[in-house]
Amino acid sequence: VLHDHFCVVEAFVTCIHAVTSDQKTVDGPSEKSWRDGRRAQHNIIPAYSGIAKTIEKVLPRISGKVGGLAFRVPTSNASAVDITVRVGKSACYKDMVNAIKTAACCGPMKGLLTFTEEQVVSSDIINCPASAILDVQVGCSLNEKFAKLVAWFDENYSSANRLVDLVRYMALNDISTRYSDAE
Repeated sequence: VLHDHFCVVEAFVTCIHAVTSDQKTVDGPSEKSWRDGRRAQHNIIPAYSGIAKTIEKVLPRISGKVGGLAFRVPTSNASAVDITVRVGKSACYKDMVNAIKTAACCGPMKGLLTFTEEQVVSSDIINCPASAILDVQVGCSLNEKFAKLVAWFDENYSSANRLVDLVRYMALNDISTRYSDAE
C-alpha cells in the first residue's frame, strides 16, 4: 500500500516477536547462537529476521530497499512490526494512515489488513484474523518523506486464516476449471 501510493525509497522493519516454540525455557546450549540458548520468558533476545527476504519475494518491486531484524520478547502469540520508511512522494503520517485505511476497507487487502484507533496492547489483538493491524496512535512522521508505522499481528491465527483463504481460492479455481473443461 505504501509503495503504491507514496513510492518506498527504503525501509527498515523491526519485528517485535512473541516467544516461539523452538526457544529455550531455561538457559542452555544452542546450535545457532549463544543468545538463542537463553531463557525466552525472561529475556528480550535479538534474532535474525527473514522479513526483508520475504517482503522482496512478495513485492519484488521493492527488492533491495528493505532491511530488517527481530527481537523475541516474553509475550505469547501477539507480535508487532515497527516500520521506518522513507518515501519518494511527499506525504504526512495522516496521508499514509488514510491510504492504509482505504486499502483495509475495500479492494484486495480487505480482511488482510485492518487498523485500530484504540489504545491496544499485544494481548488485545490475539485471535484477530487480519495479517496486520495498523496502530494509528503509535506511528508518526519526522517530515513529509520519513515516517514510522506500527502494526500488530497474531502470527499463528492470521497465518491459519491465510491458509483457509488459500484453500478457498484453490477450491474455487478448481471448480471453475472443472466446469470450463467440461464444456
